Amino acid sequence: MRTVTYTQGSVALTTGTSLTTLVDQLLLETQPLALQSKSILVNEIEPAFFTAVAESVVRPVIEEILESMLLVANNGRIHIFAEKFGDSITVEFEERNNYNGYALAFRLCAVEPLARKAGGYLSVKGEKSLLARISFCFPDGC
Repeated sequence: MRTVTYTQGSVALTTGTSLTTLVDQLLLETQPLALQSKSILVNEIEPAFFTAVAESVVRPVIEEILESMLLVANNGRIHIFAEKFGDSITVEFEERNNYNGYALAFRLCAVEPLARKAGGYLSVKGEKSLLARISFCFPDGC
Protein backbone atom coordinates (compact mmCIF):
# COMPACT_ATOMS: atom_id res chain seq x y z
CA MET A 1 0.00 0.00 0.00
CA ARG A 2 2.72 2.50 0.88
CA THR A 3 5.42 1.02 -1.35
CA VAL A 4 5.68 2.93 -4.58
CA THR A 5 7.86 2.42 -7.64
CA TYR A 6 8.33 5.14 -10.22
CA THR A 7 9.43 3.84 -13.60
CA GLN A 8 10.73 5.35 -16.76
CA GLY A 9 10.44 2.75 -19.48
CA SER A 10 11.75 -0.43 -17.90
CA VAL A 11 14.11 1.23 -15.39
CA ALA A 12 12.97 1.76 -11.80
CA LEU A 13 13.89 5.23 -10.53
CA THR A 14 12.57 5.21 -6.96
CA THR A 15 11.33 2.34 -4.84
CA GLY A 16 10.51 2.44 -1.20
CA THR A 17 8.23 3.32 1.63
CA SER A 18 6.60 6.73 1.66
CA LEU A 19 7.31 8.20 5.09
CA THR A 20 4.65 10.85 4.51
CA THR A 21 1.94 8.27 3.93
CA LEU A 22 3.16 6.11 6.81
CA VAL A 23 3.08 9.02 9.28
CA ASP A 24 -0.32 10.18 7.98
CA GLN A 25 -1.72 6.70 8.65
CA LEU A 26 -0.23 6.63 12.16
CA LEU A 27 -1.66 10.09 12.91
CA LEU A 28 -5.11 8.80 12.01
CA GLU A 29 -4.64 5.74 14.21
CA THR A 30 -3.45 7.80 17.20
CA GLN A 31 -6.16 10.43 16.83
CA PRO A 32 -8.13 9.18 19.88
CA LEU A 33 -5.02 9.68 22.07
CA ALA A 34 -4.49 13.12 20.54
CA LEU A 35 -8.06 14.11 21.35
CA GLN A 36 -7.75 12.78 24.89
CA SER A 37 -4.57 14.80 25.50
CA LYS A 38 -5.93 17.82 23.60
CA SER A 39 -2.90 17.69 21.31
CA ILE A 40 -2.32 18.82 17.74
CA LEU A 41 -0.32 16.58 15.41
CA VAL A 42 1.30 18.03 12.27
CA ASN A 43 3.02 15.95 9.59
CA GLU A 44 5.64 18.18 7.93
CA ILE A 45 7.37 15.39 5.98
CA GLU A 46 7.61 16.23 2.29
CA PRO A 47 5.23 14.21 0.09
CA ALA A 48 8.06 12.79 -2.03
CA PHE A 49 10.11 11.51 0.95
CA PHE A 50 10.82 7.81 0.53
CA THR A 51 13.04 5.31 2.32
CA ALA A 52 14.38 2.01 1.03
CA VAL A 53 13.68 0.49 4.47
CA ALA A 54 10.60 -1.72 4.72
CA GLU A 55 7.62 -0.21 6.50
CA SER A 56 7.55 -3.16 8.92
CA VAL A 57 10.98 -2.08 10.21
CA VAL A 58 10.33 1.61 10.95
CA ARG A 59 6.59 1.66 11.65
CA PRO A 60 6.75 0.12 15.16
CA VAL A 61 9.34 2.68 16.28
CA ILE A 62 7.49 5.70 14.91
CA GLU A 63 4.21 4.40 16.33
CA GLU A 64 5.67 3.91 19.82
CA ILE A 65 7.28 7.35 19.79
CA LEU A 66 3.96 8.98 18.86
CA GLU A 67 2.04 7.03 21.49
CA SER A 68 4.63 7.83 24.16
CA MET A 69 4.47 11.53 23.33
CA LEU A 70 0.67 11.59 23.38
CA LEU A 71 0.40 9.68 26.66
CA VAL A 72 2.37 12.37 28.51
CA ALA A 73 1.16 15.37 26.49
CA ASN A 74 -1.25 18.01 27.72
CA ASN A 75 -2.33 20.52 25.07
CA GLY A 76 0.63 19.33 23.01
CA ARG A 77 1.76 20.64 19.65
CA ILE A 78 3.67 17.82 18.01
CA HIS A 79 5.34 18.38 14.64
CA ILE A 80 6.97 15.57 12.67
CA PHE A 81 9.51 16.02 9.91
CA ALA A 82 12.30 14.00 8.27
CA GLU A 83 15.70 14.67 6.79
CA LYS A 84 18.17 12.54 4.88
CA PHE A 85 21.90 12.82 5.55
CA GLY A 86 24.01 10.60 3.32
CA ASP A 87 22.86 7.03 3.92
CA SER A 88 20.79 7.76 7.02
CA ILE A 89 17.37 9.19 7.68
CA THR A 90 16.30 11.12 10.76
CA VAL A 91 12.63 11.39 11.67
CA GLU A 92 12.18 14.22 14.17
CA PHE A 93 9.29 14.75 16.56
CA GLU A 94 9.01 18.18 18.15
CA GLU A 95 6.76 18.77 21.13
CA ARG A 96 6.38 22.54 21.20
CA ASN A 97 4.40 22.66 24.42
CA ASN A 98 6.40 20.26 26.58
CA TYR A 99 5.52 20.19 30.28
CA ASN A 100 6.35 16.54 30.96
CA GLY A 101 9.84 16.16 29.51
CA TYR A 102 11.21 13.78 32.11
CA ALA A 103 8.15 11.54 31.87
CA LEU A 104 8.54 11.52 28.09
CA ALA A 105 12.25 10.65 28.31
CA PHE A 106 11.42 7.83 30.72
CA ARG A 107 8.72 6.40 28.41
CA LEU A 108 11.09 6.53 25.45
CA CYS A 109 13.57 4.27 27.26
CA ALA A 110 11.22 1.41 26.37
CA VAL A 111 11.31 2.41 22.68
CA GLU A 112 15.11 2.36 22.42
CA PRO A 113 15.31 -1.45 21.90
CA LEU A 114 12.87 -1.14 18.98
CA ALA A 115 15.03 1.56 17.43
CA ARG A 116 18.12 -0.62 17.79
CA LYS A 117 16.28 -3.55 16.22
CA ALA A 118 15.59 -1.29 13.22
CA GLY A 119 19.31 -0.54 13.04
CA GLY A 120 18.92 2.96 14.43
CA TYR A 121 18.90 4.95 17.64
CA LEU A 122 16.87 7.55 19.53
CA SER A 123 17.97 10.92 20.79
CA VAL A 124 15.99 13.06 23.24
CA LYS A 125 16.74 16.76 23.75
CA GLY A 126 14.98 19.44 25.76
CA GLU A 127 13.54 17.53 28.71
CA LYS A 128 13.66 20.75 30.75
CA SER A 129 12.31 23.15 28.14
CA LEU A 130 9.03 23.80 26.33
CA LEU A 131 10.56 22.49 23.10
CA ALA A 132 11.43 18.80 23.31
CA ARG A 133 12.88 17.03 20.29
CA ILE A 134 12.98 13.28 19.77
CA SER A 135 15.07 12.04 16.85
CA PHE A 136 14.89 8.56 15.37
CA CYS A 137 17.87 7.99 13.10
CA PHE A 138 18.20 4.85 11.00
CA PRO A 139 20.21 3.71 7.97
CA ASP A 140 18.41 4.01 4.65
CA GLY A 141 18.41 0.65 2.96
CA CYS A 142 18.86 -1.90 5.75
